[in-house]
Amino acid sequence: MLDRFRAGTEFGPRTFKVEASAISKFVSAIGDTNPVYFSNGFAPPTFPAVFFDLPLTYQGQVLHGEQEFTYVRPIKVGDEITCTTVVKGLRKFTAPEPAQLVILETAGRDRSGKLVYTAKTTLILKVG
Repeated sequence: MLDRFRAGTEFGPRTFKVEASAISKFVSAIGDTNPVYFSNGFAPPTFPAVFFDLPLTYQGQVLHGEQEFTYVRPIKVGDEITCTTVVKGLRKFTAPEPAQLVILETAGRDRSGKLVYTAKTTLILKVG
């Protein structure tokens, strides 16, 4: 599995339709009661986390290190977001246990191809 994560490797594209029910479930799960998510159909800032869909078959432990979102515009009900993820960097380390950091960057675009958001994600893959 570690061989699949080489700098420059691209995953996708994958398209996701943003539905009111998905936003409702997401805000319920995170405990956010802001009415803008229910009345205006806008997704919360961390909603693109549901788009994370890499073909992970790694047999070790995968930890979510961090995530950062940058927006061009808000995501809303009815959007179709096409996501492409690129491995931007790798870093191996041995202390306190052998592991590899995988830095990913995802671009989410609307139907017209315009950028909606980018996400930077750091995964920690424990080795051995």
